[in-house]
Amino acid sequence: MAVSERDRSYFRRIGEWRASLPPHSDFRDRLLKLEARQPGRRNAKRR
Repeated sequence: MAVSERDRSYFRRIGEWRASLPPHSDFRDRLLKLEARQPGRRNAKRR
């Protein structure tokens, strides 16, 4: 099965996008800090 240039381009873009994301531990830390700044919002009723 041959791989087309279109396929290579598609997977290259995915690789570049994934490389631009922060590491998992850093992302988790950011979410925890954000949650800590907003006490009570986790269980608040939605309007």
